[in-house]
Amino acid sequence: MSRPSLLIVTALLTVLIVFLPPSNKAWLYKWESLLEPGTEPSRMNRIADPPERGSERTEQDRNKINSQKPANERVASTPGAEKNEWVPLTTLSRRNVFYVSLEEVKKRLHVGAKVDREDGEIFLSFGTTTFQLLQDVPVVNINGIYAPLQAAPLIEDGQVWLPVSMIQNLLGQKISGSGEKAFWKGDPTAVPAFAPQKRLPRMAVSQMADYLSFLQTPIAGAHVSTKTSHLPGAPRAYRNGIHEGIDWYSYGTGVKITKKTPVLSMADGIIVRADHDYKEMTVRERQRLLARGVKNDGQTPAYILDKLRGRSVWIQYDKGVMARYVHLDRISGKVRAGQRIKAGEIIGYAGNSGTSDGAKGTGNGVHLHLDIFIYGDWFWKNYSMAERREILEQIFNQTKNR
Repeated sequence: MSRPSLLIVTALLTVLIVFLPPSNKAWLYKWESLLEPGTEPSRMNRIADPPERGSERTEQDRNKINSQKPANERVASTPGAEKNEWVPLTTLSRRNVFYVSLEEVKKRLHVGAKVDREDGEIFLSFGTTTFQLLQDVPVVNINGIYAPLQAAPLIEDGQVWLPVSMIQNLLGQKISGSGEKAFWKGDPTAVPAFAPQKRLPRMAVSQMADYLSFLQTPIAGAHVSTKTSHLPGAPRAYRNGIHEGIDWYSYGTGVKITKKTPVLSMADGIIVRADHDYKEMTVRERQRLLARGVKNDGQTPAYILDKLRGRSVWIQYDKGVMARYVHLDRISGKVRAGQRIKAGEIIGYAGNSGTSDGAKGTGNGVHLHLDIFIYGDWFWKNYSMAERREILEQIFNQTKNR
């Protein structure tokens, strides 16, 4: 370009920069990418907004931050990371949600990955951090602590797809674009360090009851069921052959439980899942899902078992305790993923969603199913049935009238 022409273009750009409205800068970013080859492409708002100029850290800054981390939390650079280039990639769009393939994530960040396609379980490892996900479930287990996702991972035609929002928000990556045209500025050093996985020592019955003593009864006035079949570890004809949680029915708990019975939060916590958009299955749809277990050595795949739990709310509490409130009829409008909830606040109402009665549209079988995990672990396995009952009675029967 001749010197006079360059001066004219420079003058025009100066005028545009001064007078261009802040809400219409996309055109300017496009021009910058044309005048400065190799710089960041313009971002389209459907995935991410453009960063302010000068706001990005240099590679030297990232190396400095990385060097300040403990040795077991540092991450090694991957080929091309030093250049911090924008690399094109293909995304998948479903209902206005964008996804990137697990293979792309493995290639760009060098994460370890294990996928059980039959169960729909996805495990990612990065340094000392493990991310556990489940197909169609908008929740991630990070070293035993659960957190909400804006969208759930997918498995289609054997390929795993992770939501772009997860890659951006959870792994600290920069992805821009729209539809199938997107760019990823891969940066392994941007992945945050998470608290390490905790493992509780083997506790005596009284110790475990004391550990969980901060929990309150989820059904006002109710006590732990007198029916052994309602307790954790009772025999069942589905996954692992056991009942994972505690059932609260009218019979056995001392109170009448109907679809008008409020379900209460057992403690202060953070909501990680709230199925407001749950749609009840038909009898045929439910039977089709159950048939998958028959073809899987009698074991119901994990992602199907999740659907059979019906309308659910998951809450992460202190001390690594995560509770799943299952088979709800409806959920309080105030309960939203990512928000805090207080002990005793209404989560929703008891129901039969996900069950055979729910599919038939009857009012039978109404109850609350409650699962309790500690740092992602089904800790009940360490206790006999009698010990499980004793722990539950010490927690709930003494606190039912708080």
